[in-house]
Amino acid sequence: MVAKGIDSAVRRGLTSPRSLWETIQNQGGRGVRASKPLAALVAALDASRATGSPAETELLHEMRSQSLPEPVLQFEVVLEDGRRYRVDFVWPQLGKGVEVDGLDAHAGAEALERDLQRQNAVMNAGIQLRRYTAREVRRDPKSVVAEIARFLL
Repeated sequence: MVAKGIDSAVRRGLTSPRSLWETIQNQGGRGVRASKPLAALVAALDASRATGSPAETELLHEMRSQSLPEPVLQFEVVLEDGRRYRVDFVWPQLGKGVEVDGLDAHAGAEALERDLQRQNAVMNAGIQLRRYTAREVRRDPKSVVAEIARFLL
């Protein structure tokens, strides 16, 4: 999936939306195959922050294809004590958020403890959360999105 590759490259600092726009302007355009779809992908990326993982990019694509309301990506929650946490997808007007957990960032007892403390803090700040594994998102994205749609009602 091209969107996933673009998002991953931006997230890793290999390129930027601005650099991609310059490339499209200089080398794309009329008569150059796939210029228009690529420009649409960069516009969507530029209109929001990059996601935090390939699984998040896949989930965002699926949510958009199912016409779910557009979430705020990498939403920053600031707690009363000054701690800051990012939530993968948040619908601030609904007070709801979704997290996608990959094994690499969430493995081990210490990571689990941090995740649970973070989840409780975010929920205490007024955001209801649903969490999905990256594996779940990759295996059955339509079911995950259907569950998110019910959660947002």
